[in-house]
Amino acid sequence: MIGTGIYTSPAIVYQLTGSKSITLGFTAIYLQYAHALPYNGGELIYLDEITSSEKPTYADTPTNVTPTNANTQPENIELQHLPPGDTRARSSGPSARFTPWYKKLLGDGLLAYIIYSLAFIMFFNSATNSQQFGRMILLCLHANKEDNGYDIKKDQHLMRYIAVSIVSIICLAQFFSPAFGRRLNKFLAVVKIGFLLGLLAVGLAALGRDFDSQSSAGSSLDRTGDWAERREVRSKVSFAKALLVVLFSFEGWENATFVAGEIPRNQQQNLRRGFLAAAVTVGSLYLIVIAVSLNSLSWEKVDGADNINYAPMLSGDTATAKRAWAIVISISAFGSLNAIIYTFSRVKQVIGQAEVLPWSQFLKKDDCLDRKPRSQRNAFRFKSPQGGLIAHWLGTVALIAVSASISSTLESIGLAGYIQTYTHCFILMVLGFGYFKLKHQHEFLNSAGNGQQPAPTGRFVEALVLVCTPIYILLNLAILVINVVPPYKSTGNEKSVFPGYGYPLIVVSLVIVGTLYHLLFFGAVCRSYESISSDDESEGDCPCPRVVEGIVSPASPLNLMKHAGVVCEMKKDYYYNKERERVFRFGRRWRMKYSLQGYDSASYNAPTQDNEGLTIAMFLYWTFGGTRLKKDRTPWAKLKNWANFKRLAGITPKPAQHRENQGQGSVVAR
Repeated sequence: MIGTGIYTSPAIVYQLTGSKSITLGFTAIYLQYAHALPYNGGELIYLDEITSSEKPTYADTPTNVTPTNANTQPENIELQHLPPGDTRARSSGPSARFTPWYKKLLGDGLLAYIIYSLAFIMFFNSATNSQQFGRMILLCLHANKEDNGYDIKKDQHLMRYIAVSIVSIICLAQFFSPAFGRRLNKFLAVVKIGFLLGLLAVGLAALGRDFDSQSSAGSSLDRTGDWAERREVRSKVSFAKALLVVLFSFEGWENATFVAGEIPRNQQQNLRRGFLAAAVTVGSLYLIVIAVSLNSLSWEKVDGADNINYAPMLSGDTATAKRAWAIVISISAFGSLNAIIYTFSRVKQVIGQAEVLPWSQFLKKDDCLDRKPRSQRNAFRFKSPQGGLIAHWLGTVALIAVSASISSTLESIGLAGYIQTYTHCFILMVLGFGYFKLKHQHEFLNSAGNGQQPAPTGRFVEALVLVCTPIYILLNLAILVINVVPPYKSTGNEKSVFPGYGYPLIVVSLVIVGTLYHLLFFGAVCRSYESISSDDESEGDCPCPRVVEGIVSPASPLNLMKHAGVVCEMKKDYYYNKERERVFRFGRRWRMKYSLQGYDSASYNAPTQDNEGLTIAMFLYWTFGGTRLKKDRTPWAKLKNWANFKRLAGITPKPAQHRENQGQGSVVAR
């Protein structure tokens, strides 16, 4: 949670709002984020559950559930042989009931899962923090110059090179040793808390000093009146940008829930306790540090500045102070990068394990290193998410490259963070709307899985949540709306190159692309649910699994899987069986079952086995990540064969002719 934001955002927000009181108030509002959704699992699981609508049709809760043995392989995909045209018969008996179209569109949580997966892979990265690290290195090098903003702006390419280098180093370190990443995170967490206390001490010491002798004519500032005064800012709606800055500073409180599966089951309560304790402790320190620091800042120091680094201002603003605080902030940024890469790469691996995006077999991979044998259940804690690390590195580098077109240093650094934060606000708003359903879903899944109801929540907590949830929703909605209103001001007092309407355009595009992808590829997917039987019933008397058809007909031309010869089915459990790896590690109650029509079967002529050339089915199957084509049948293999054929066909035998007078020139054929 502690990164570079606490060292830079207060002065930036003060510059955007012109008011110290508003700056402190904006920071305090979002402390309640830490209390809003304190469940284990992370936002990906939350969205999946609040958009899930199916309940057991035979028995609401089992009286005796016998857990299955732990599966050492991830239950994410099954493949079987089907004759051509077989699309799996749907149930038409009592187990099948009418499902409204909007529930079919949601896909029992699959639509939200896909949209969040696309957003997370594309926009949740380390571009902003890594560039802040590079910026601090440059500030340290140019600390002896009065106006170092120009030098940093001139060296932006060096800043980005440093950013890419530090991300690469951390990704490689975590690839070879995930345990090292965890130990480093614990150590740097203590160091960052120490830095935060040091900043607080410096701010308290600065209360008795005057840092603006020119404006105060040698006397101390009237700090009480300074808090009440509202300065004029260029844009009347710039406080919307200030909200994004504050939100990005507080990003990271949810990271613990992303890796909840790594916590032993008998210690899950430690996540909730540590989660709340850390958020409250760090949040309280943030508020105190910001209040004390703002009391020592003057408007003249902040207004019009391009590279705002307020911590040295509390220490006399000397070259030594600038260099020392740049080192402190860079270490803090390094710690934040290590934690973000550790958690985000694992979430991206979870997305790959769901097998709903193209080329998921690469995204879901663990590392291939030969490590010491561990217990099967906890072995994954000592494996690095190879695919997730590669995807995170590629996404970070891509956004760093995109930001190179922006001349303003702070705007270039912050763009990726602002997009991530704005997208996150949309997700949090949806979670706010579904909060009460999530609570009900949690209670049901808990009782269905072990026959016990969760501990009741106190009345005071329920009343507090009842009041805070609408405010929580409205605040996120306000951020989504107000950022669109022009004029739009950048953090460097320049006309912004990224207009405010670009943020909602990105979110709307994500929703549209995710919905179209869901309809075209998974709209025809049928979902089967295993009915829960009671104790007094034999296995033969249990009802058949209930099957729900998709919103698109399997025979429809819109069903793109049909054109690739693939049939897909979702199998979903009614509760969390924590003995299964896809549950205790990846948090999914469902798995996708892909079947290839006649593939590798001598009885059928499969469309993926055409000996005459490359078929459309083969191309579609390979393009979207299919792995069961023979190596000599893939489009890539056929392209190489074609290139080799052309190369060999273009070679003509050399004439057996003895060259004479080589020094005088070559013979030209006429």
